[in-house]
Amino acid sequence: MEEIEVELRALKIVSSWIKKLSHSENRDKMLTYEVQNQEAREMLAIISSQLQQVEEQMENMRWLVDHYRILHEFAQTCTKTLNEDELMQKAYTMVSQVMPTDSFYIALYNEGDTFIRFPLLIDNEKLYPEDVTEFGENYTSDVIRARKIVQAVARHIIPCTDIL
Repeated sequence: MEEIEVELRALKIVSSWIKKLSHSENRDKMLTYEVQNQEAREMLAIISSQLQQVEEQMENMRWLVDHYRILHEFAQTCTKTLNEDELMQKAYTMVSQVMPTDSFYIALYNEGDTFIRFPLLIDNEKLYPEDVTEFGENYTSDVIRARKIVQAVARHIIPCTDIL
């Protein structure tokens, strides 16, 4: 965890330097000077483009570090407890850090069972009791058969990733 925090701090420092270089008055002044040489202007354009690319890559790295930190925290929780309620609550808390969780549930299914168990159901921050439904012709069954994690946002279904 300490390594991730050190990397995150380093990324933040480098990112602030890049932002200062690419968005500061220095860059604006540099680009506004009357440059006599066409070759120099082309080099400035290339450098500016590369700075923008580095800034985008740094943003992607920050995103990855944040997500890896969350996975690391969840792994730490898993090593400390086997209590399903605690694990489910921690999963909800951590997912909430990276995406909207207005309606959130976890469905568990063992291959060959005739039912799907929902140990965690949350809607608008209200926790509902565990539920069970038949494995068959319903949306959750379709998702399980497809073996995909799905995020539904404002009535649009977004396939996220393969789970197997």
